[in-house]
Amino acid sequence: MGEFGEFIAVRDVAAKSAENAARIAGVFQVFEQGVGGDLLPEYMKSGIAVAAWHLAEASRLFFETEKPEELQDAELLSEWLTTDGRCHLDDGRISLGRILQIGPYRLRNKQRRDQAVMVLADDDVCHIRLIEEGRSKLIEVSNFSITPWIASYSTGLP
Repeated sequence: MGEFGEFIAVRDVAAKSAENAARIAGVFQVFEQGVGGDLLPEYMKSGIAVAAWHLAEASRLFFETEKPEELQDAELLSEWLTTDGRCHLDDGRISLGRILQIGPYRLRNKQRRDQAVMVLADDDVCHIRLIEEGRSKLIEVSNFSITPWIASYSTGLP
């Protein structure tokens, strides 16, 4: 947990992690065996596992909130396009207006939707392609996952 440690951003949670692991282990043991006796190693291992998970989640949530809004929105749009929104694609395409109607609630704002679309259409990401057919503006979705590209895009790494 030193000055440049993995959990420096959540040091207050990390500082209490060992104590929390012991408390969780005690609860597990009391639940299964009743009050009394020394804390058994198997319960301590379980308590450590639960405390480690909570510490990792605290770290993940902290860094998630540190990410710029347009990148969070781009990840949300990408996830929606490749999961729930996939059924709304017509030959891999969907109109920008349709995203405002049925897309993720956070992206039913034209400005936020457009920023997310621009991130996903960026040459470094290439998850979607913008298409104009007459007066309609569409996006065409590529078939690969966007997650690793968003991470490199947000950090500027290749």
